[in-house]
Amino acid sequence: ADVIVATKVGNRREPGKEGWSWDPSKAYIQAAVKESLRRLGTDYIDLYQLHGGTIGDPIGETIEAFEELKRDGLIRHYGISSIRPNVIREYVRRSGIVSVMNQYSMLDRRAEEEVLPLLAEHEIGLIARGPL
Repeated sequence: ADVIVATKVGNRREPGKEGWSWDPSKAYIQAAVKESLRRLGTDYIDLYQLHGGTIGDPIGETIEAFEELKRDGLIRHYGISSIRPNVIREYVRRSGIVSVMNQYSMLDRRAEEEVLPLLAEHEIGLIARGPL
């Protein structure tokens, strides 16, 4: 059976600090992928996903980081994990994402309003989060 290796980036642990800090910068993404590759024991990641994001992020810089990783062969594809339609729209418009991880279940069908039609129109996959 084929295995698809997918992981996320964006939440950063800093020594001496509790919890996580948000870091969608190009420098962090490019450093973090090397650590992920080392921990996973692989030469490339099939799907590298931005874990969250806001419209105030340096989206162009983030996209540039993913595109360079793809060009360099460290990742095959990239996507985002987001519940924010405005952020999803921006990535659909400006980037080469292949997937969006989004909250979707029988109890939470908000994705049907805006997100699913947008993804279908652009042939972008959905990874349903919390379906059960």
